[in-house]
Amino acid sequence: MTKNPRDHREWTLEELEEDSQGYLAAQAALREDKENAAKQRAYEADLELYRKAFVEAGGNARDAEAAFQAHRN
Repeated sequence: MTKNPRDHREWTLEELEEDSQGYLAAQAALREDKENAAKQRAYEADLELYRKAFVEAGGNARDAEAAFQAHRN
């Protein structure tokens, strides 16, 4: 078994030689994790901006996320 199946940076050269396909899969998994984290950060930033505008327009901060989802859909 390899060190970390989701992060190729932790693999040793021996592990890479033993499981080159696993290494490639770990690279892809790390890339996917980074993309998902970036999407989540963007969503949270957009939600925060929407929440501020929603409250300034007279809405309730607790209702902002539901309104944001409805607006996005």
